[in-house]
Amino acid sequence: FPEVRRDLAIMVDSNVAAGDLVDCARAAAGQAISQAVGSKLVNLVVFDQYSGEGIDPGKQSIGLGLTWQHSEHTLKDDEVNALTQTVLDALKQRFDASLR
Repeated sequence: FPEVRRDLAIMVDSNVAAGDLVDCARAAAGQAISQAVGSKLVNLVVFDQYSGEGIDPGKQSIGLGLTWQHSEHTLKDDEVNALTQTVLDALKQRFDASLR
């Protein structure tokens, strides 16, 4: 079944390492997947890291690409949105992250 990718631009403090965001996102995806049996995060990449013009001092934007897939059907937007929201909630809780 086809993969579905969601790209997120996450705003965090400049001292937050991209690897820490990835670790948190993977852990949160694991929790989300246990609730949506058959779904899985098949890829998670950092595709951008930016600070400078347009970004508040002491902040950075990190781009994460999350690729989801279900083993038995094509994922619907509401399923992907729920899985992605679980990751966003975890990033907010741990790093006070927000969408850019």
